[in-house]
Amino acid sequence: MSMYRSVCQKILFVCIAASVMPLLCSCSERAVSEELYAFDTYGSITMYGSSRKLSPLKELLMDISGELQTIYEADANTLHGGYISECAALTSQLSEQTGGGLDVTCGALTELWGISSDSPVVPSQEDIDKALGTLQGSFDSLDKLPDGTRLELGASAKGYACDKAAGFLEDNDVPCAVVSLGSSTLLFGEKPDGNTFKAAVKNPEDPSGYLGIISTSAAYISTSGGYERFFEQDGVRYEHILSIETGYPVETDLTSVTVIVPYGTENGGILSDMLATAVYSGGTEELGQYLSSEEYYIIAADENKKVYKSEGVELTLYENTGFTFAN
Repeated sequence: MSMYRSVCQKILFVCIAASVMPLLCSCSERAVSEELYAFDTYGSITMYGSSRKLSPLKELLMDISGELQTIYEADANTLHGGYISECAALTSQLSEQTGGGLDVTCGALTELWGISSDSPVVPSQEDIDKALGTLQGSFDSLDKLPDGTRLELGASAKGYACDKAAGFLEDNDVPCAVVSLGSSTLLFGEKPDGNTFKAAVKNPEDPSGYLGIISTSAAYISTSGGYERFFEQDGVRYEHILSIETGYPVETDLTSVTVIVPYGTENGGILSDMLATAVYSGGTEELGQYLSSEEYYIIAADENKKVYKSEGVELTLYENTGFTFAN
């Protein structure tokens, strides 16, 4: 079964999409890069100025990924680990502070659907109701979870790893680096040439192509969408975005959401990851409250190929995609 599958909210439950934010630039010709497979996706690390630190950073990310893997291999009450507890606690705390509504105790529901596994299935209503009954709403500690409750860190695992990577880079005085973990990316430091970082946003209607290019200073960037993980049964398409009110895929008129959190924001990686899920789930009806925030920036595409963005976002749309700015 896939490791990082989904995200629960008070109203909505969403799984982050993999590989939706590939980096389009490197820091300089002297930068070194290495690929990795972690968090159930392919990623990469590009580092300038301290190449000897690349391997230790890769090992750190692999360690985090490996430990978080265990949350899908055992009942929540048998799990003990620093990364697991910290990631779950921080996600719950940030969810409460921001009103994002994520529920990290929703693993039983995601496992029931198995949308990112090799054997997805539409569950019976009885099984859905049983899984919904295991949700706790928030996380305090591994010792307090009832039997049958399982953790789900899909809304924050990659963002959490980006936060840990940022701490490593700061501690080791690395001047510039890019850590790409599919749907979450860390743009760290300052490029030697003084230019901004460039990152691509995938086209939700054609994931093999791109919607546009973001220009930004150091930041955490996360993207959520329902277009990469889904299955079909009896002619019906079921995406990996589920409502914990109904237990079925959620209805939203957004097709992709990207959140940019400026570097220096506390827990900015988790925040970007979590908010991408929350904004996507709320649709255009709730989009305004996020677009007006002064703490982060939003880029959202809807089913009518309209692109909404926060003031101050530098986004260049690709031609011939059919997408146009709504504001």
